[in-house]
Amino acid sequence: FEYGAGWGTLHWARRCAQITSVESSAPWLERLRPLLPGNATVLGPLQGLAYADAARPGGPWDMVIVDGDERAL
Repeated sequence: FEYGAGWGTLHWARRCAQITSVESSAPWLERLRPLLPGNATVLGPLQGLAYADAARPGGPWDMVIVDGDERAL
């Protein structure tokens, strides 16, 4: 699971069976979605606690990467 979808999402998609990310920026998601391979899922745009809690329903995760908004939550 990755907080903050982007170039890292594409990196991990080439190296993992499945990557799920969450993103807060709608404009960034519009730019990113056409680049995503089939094994990458991006949730969002989400803000605040919805963003912070996005990993809860899908776990357990092998790895969680925190590289996005709401790091303080």
